[in-house]
Amino acid sequence: MAISIAAFVVKSMAQSLIDSINDGTTDSPKVLLYSGVRPTKPEDDITTQTLIAEISLNAIAFTLATETDAEVIYTAGNLAPVLALVDAEANFFRMVSAEGITILDGSVTEPTGAGDMKISVIEVVQGWLVKVLSLTFKMSKI
Repeated sequence: MAISIAAFVVKSMAQSLIDSINDGTTDSPKVLLYSGVRPTKPEDDITTQTLIAEISLNAIAFTLATETDAEVIYTAGNLAPVLALVDAEANFFRMVSAEGITILDGSVTEPTGAGDMKISVIEVVQGWLVKVLSLTFKMSKI
């Protein structure tokens, strides 16, 4: 049988991750939007993937949105639209600290999808605006 972690520990772990993103400095963490195959884990280098857009987060990017018996959910504040660098299909994002250290990778979908990041359109066109509709981080308590 697998171990079970107390809910307060899971919340603390989630808050620790959020604190590493919300460093509170004037430098902004970033979300890098990519096309191509998502790496297996955040420690894997970006190799053949193509950078579509670079989105700056606020210094305090995430806040606790909801806490249930099953999970804690954090959401990012409003993110300014940015211009797409290339024509491509958005497949995943990588979040990096203000220092450029990879923190996490996440899924990208259109508004009706279940992705961690929802954007207005998946097929982006160079020079057109990429609009993030939502960016959510969830951690299960179960």
